This record gives sequence, C-alpha cells and structure tokens, in this order.
Amino acid sequence: MYVIGLAFSFLSHRNLGGTRGWLLVIILFLGIFSTVEAYTGGDLPVQLGLVAASPTPPLVRGWGGIFADSQSLQANLDIIKARGYNGFRCMIYNSDLGRTPSIASIVNAVNVAKANGLWIILDHHAYTDSFDTDPQWDQVVAAVKDLYPQIIWQPQNEPAYSLPTLTTMYQNWINKVRATGDTHWIVVSIDYQGFGAPGDSGFLSQFPQVTDPLNKIFYDFHDYYFYQYHPAWSVSDAQAYADNVPVAVNSLISAYGRPVLITETGADASGGGSWPPDTVVAGSAGYAPESLAYVSREISDLHAINTGYILWTADDWTGTQGAGATGALNIWGQYLPLPASSLNPPLTGSFNYQPSQVFPNITVTFSATANNGNSPYTYSWAFGDGTTGTGQETTHKFSTTGTYNVTLTLTDSALAQSTTSQSVTVVQPPPPSGWIGIVTQNTSLFSLALIGLIAGLTLTMLIGRKRRKNRLGPNNLP
Repeated sequence: MYVIGLAFSFLSHRNLGGTRGWLLVIILFLGIFSTVEAYTGGDLPVQLGLVAASPTPPLVRGWGGIFADSQSLQANLDIIKARGYNGFRCMIYNSDLGRTPSIASIVNAVNVAKANGLWIILDHHAYTDSFDTDPQWDQVVAAVKDLYPQIIWQPQNEPAYSLPTLTTMYQNWINKVRATGDTHWIVVSIDYQGFGAPGDSGFLSQFPQVTDPLNKIFYDFHDYYFYQYHPAWSVSDAQAYADNVPVAVNSLISAYGRPVLITETGADASGGGSWPPDTVVAGSAGYAPESLAYVSREISDLHAINTGYILWTADDWTGTQGAGATGALNIWGQYLPLPASSLNPPLTGSFNYQPSQVFPNITVTFSATANNGNSPYTYSWAFGDGTTGTGQETTHKFSTTGTYNVTLTLTDSALAQSTTSQSVTVVQPPPPSGWIGIVTQNTSLFSLALIGLIAGLTLTMLIGRKRRKNRLGPNNLP
C-alpha cells in the first residue's frame, strides 16, 4: 500500500506526465497482482480485516442434580441417552446437603461423560459462596480442563449478591480460568437477589455484564411454577406462565447477544413452601398436575426456539417416594416432550464438489448439506491424501494425480454423527493448444507478458519523445 500511495503522490505533484504516470501506476498494480498471484498459485486472497466469528454454542438438553460421586451415575445416564438427551448437570458441591465429591470422583464423572458422548455441566450448587476464590474450583479446573472438550463450567448455581459484587466475582473467575489456557463454555447466572420472574420489568438489568476473550458465555436463569406464588393455581395458568420463558430468552439474546442455557427447571410444586392439595408425589423429585403442565409447556417452547435446558432432578439422593436411583426421571420425566433428536429421522449428510474435472494443484470447492438432526452442525473433511478441513464449504488442492476417497463427517448439536464418502479422481490437464492455451493455463506468464508489453510501449514513447526534442529543439516542442 505504501508503494501505491507513493505512486499517486508523484502524480499529484506533477512529477510525472499524465500518460506516463498512469502507465507506471498500472505497471505497479500489475506487478503487485503478478507477485501475489505467483505466491498463491492463482488464488488471489481478498480478505481484508476479517474478524473471527463468535463460536457456535452447543445445544445441550438433559437432566441435572446428579452428584459426581453418585453410585447411580451410569444408570441415570442410560435413561438420559435413551430419551434423546445429550447432556447432564453434575454437582461438584452442594451447600444444601453439605456434600463435596472428591477430585478423583469429579475426574471419573468427566471420563464417564466422555465415554457416553454427553455434555457435562460441572455445577457448584451454592448461593452465597465466594466462588471466585474457592480453592476447590482451582483444583477442579486443573484436574479436568484438558480431559474432555464437552465440559461446561457453572461457577455458582443461583448466586445471590448485589449485582456489582456478582459482576466482579464472575469477571474474576473468568479471568482466572482463562489464564490457565482453558477454552470451555461458562455459565453466568442472573443475580437471584434481584430476580423475581422472567416477565419482570427489571429482568434484563439483573445479568452481570462480563467479558470473555473467547466469547464463550451462556446466560442462565431458573424458574418454576410454585404453588405458594401462584394463587390462580391451574393448568391453564401454568401454561400461560411458561410462555413467558421463551419471550425472556429471546429478549435476553437480543439485548446482550449471548446464548442462553437454562440449567435448571422442573415440576417441583413446592419450592420450599407448602405443597398444593392435588400433589401427586411430594419431595424434591415430586410434582403436581399443574407444575407438570408448566414444565411440559416450557420444554415445548424451548424446543421451538432451539434453546438448551437441564431438568431438575435426577439421581438417588432425593428421598422422594418411588424415585429410587434415578429421581424424577421416572416419576414425571417420562411424561415430558422429548428432544427432537429422539423423534426425528436420523442425521444424514451429502456433498458435491466443483469443478467436476480435477487437475493437480487447482482449487476444488467442496460443499456439504445436512439433513435432519439438530442444528447447528459441524463439518469435518478428510481428503484422502492425509490432509483435513472443516466448514460447510471448504477448498482443497490435490498435488498429484490419483483417486482420493474424500470423507465428510457431519456432527449435530446432539452429537449424532453421519459419515459419507466420494471418490475424487485427479487427472493431468489436457495439453494447451497454441500460445493462447499456454497463456490461459499460466496466469503468471500472462501477467508478466502484459507488464512487459506495457513497459515496452512506455519506453518507446519516452525514446520517441526524446528524439523529437533533440530534433526540434526545446522551443519547438508542443
């Protein structure tokens, strides 16, 4: 750019004659074109100031309340997977029960999640703890951050502080974990000290405003249909109240541009207060018809707007009658609308490539199409020559002739996968016909020839003008 600017500076100061000056600028442009073209093999980059896109958030749906040291961990995960869910929320601490699983058990839970192909949300299930200085988090992050990419951190379950204090605590926690080289998603919760309900006028103002160099932050809020807060207790009232949730989610995304993951919701009708007279089952894993109608409607609404959620509660600690080792999974969980991954046709993928006739060292564009499954999708390519690529559309050059087996692996947000392959045959190009063929097959040669032609014309004009000057004398020049 400095060279081009210098050329225009010469012109603006009349250091060069008009025609000759413009010819020199053209030569400069063509020289730059030829140099870049030669180095890029004919593919001119037109990428100026590109900014990396925000990462695509995972769509996680599952069940929570499962302790890292649970003896029933796999039993719960078997049901979760069978119903089409793709994640679970795992407690590494619970202040209500005073239970702190060991670091070894947390490592084991992450490895079990990995073996089952499930997302795992590590939940510090507390309310007023100083999570940003809690040494347990330092130990947990150091122990598991490199074990599995599908970990999500939840620094605090339902934090209740002043908003400035909570914002500082979250920012400290984010800074500390990113300083370790961690790259996982982080859940930032609403300030429960000021949170009433999703439809409240102050709802949006209760979220901490934090920064993350990786921009991998989920916003989160929890809500239930509790008997003590809803005197109009009825199925219709519960469903109308549930319809506030997707409205709140969309307003939150619009306001702050962050994805939302609701890490806790369920059919608990008490919330620490009295149970309604029509309670079916009382207890942490219990429900009433109205509270079940609420969470069923909420889940359907969240499916419609493609938002993740975690249901409360599974596992063997609840003491709820009939809950056994799996909590609410088999008390009321079987009545819920299931994730689309358990109902849709299987995920499939296909791809095509251009040009259809492939020569060595030419750019081939591969374009993929995903069908069924749960968006967003990730696309991984293996080109059969030891190289790989990513993205729905990608390019590749084959260096030598031969037949290559190109494979596309498609993964959806529920971690379902589909693989498809095609053979791509690379052949030698036909010999060029005459000098036109030579030029069209060699753009670098064409560029250099054009530069030479323009330089020759320019030189001829300069020599001719000098001869005229010598012959006519300076006073006779036009």
